[in-house]
Amino acid sequence: MHVVMHALVELQKIEFGPDPESSFSKAEAEKLRAQVPQQVLGHYDRLRSRGKKGLALVRENNVCAECHMGIPIGTVITIMKGEDIQLCGSCGRYLYVEDKPPVTAAPATTRVESPAKSKRGRKPKKKPEEGAA
Repeated sequence: MHVVMHALVELQKIEFGPDPESSFSKAEAEKLRAQVPQQVLGHYDRLRSRGKKGLALVRENNVCAECHMGIPIGTVITIMKGEDIQLCGSCGRYLYVEDKPPVTAAPATTRVESPAKSKRGRKPKKKPEEGAA
């Protein structure tokens, strides 16, 4: 499914790009359309005919970038694994996540100890004064 979603992302970049009517853009778009199943392409084109983008990015906080509604974590995991193509339950766009480079191990941080807290409401005990009779 990664191939299909990659093709759709590139297709959307071309169609919403600065010059979608150039001959190079049209030829590239046709190559990408050939990689997408007809049913998926039909849904994408229906959204495009309404002037909407057919794809929406899932942001880091599991929110659709187009309609700003929350995406269930199970749907996000399915997208990340590339097991299936998922639609946003609110706006109907195909969802995708950006490919991120693998995260390297974070440098070890030193822990700063906080000062000991005193018990609230209690006054410290006074020491008896020396030399008091």
